[in-house]
Amino acid sequence: MTNSIQQKLFEKIHERYQYHYYDKYSNFYRKLIILEIIRKFFKNKKNILEIGCGGGSNYLTFKREKLIGNNNYLALDISSKAVKDFNLICKNDENASAFQCDFTQKNLKFEKKKFDLILFMGVLHHMTNDMDEVFNNIANNLNENGLVIFFEPNAHFLNWLRKIWYKISDDFDDVNERALYPEEIDYHSKKHSLKLNYCKYIGNIGFFVILQSMILRTPKWLKSI
Repeated sequence: MTNSIQQKLFEKIHERYQYHYYDKYSNFYRKLIILEIIRKFFKNKKNILEIGCGGGSNYLTFKREKLIGNNNYLALDISSKAVKDFNLICKNDENASAFQCDFTQKNLKFEKKKFDLILFMGVLHHMTNDMDEVFNNIANNLNENGLVIFFEPNAHFLNWLRKIWYKISDDFDDVNERALYPEEIDYHSKKHSLKLNYCKYIGNIGFFVILQSMILRTPKWLKSI
């Protein structure tokens, strides 16, 4: 389990993470490149689970863009700071809440509830040493006709640069955290009887410069360009 290492890391970098990955330029890019692709997968999904919810920026974006309405929205994060921020922003939404949880723990089940949609918005690549546990937990908590969305950094693109920076920066956990090959997700999906039915490569340089600005230390004036 990645619990102790990852929890300490994300408690430490929570504010910096929010600053780099959820500023107005990153949110605009997500809307342009990501949300229009995944919008259709939210249709008729009553119970939604977000893994690694952070401070709630994804939830706010989904709400603003009308991907969710009166859906039951449960969010998990390993960081207590993230959970506190999430519950603060959704305090007036009785259908949304977050709690602290490590999704890599074995045989995790939610009492009397399964989900129509499970979201990993740039989260699975933080759990690379526990993929079997993660996919087992997905299988245990997904409805029969439910869907999972993975949006992850692609190891086929500039992975050498990412590996170098993960090694030299204390903002990252290079033991558990790395970019993923799509074939890995396919392998673990099949192993746990989940069907991978849609895969799309997007972003490239734009993704790296804008959504990985914490790695490159991209200044906001450059992100705006």
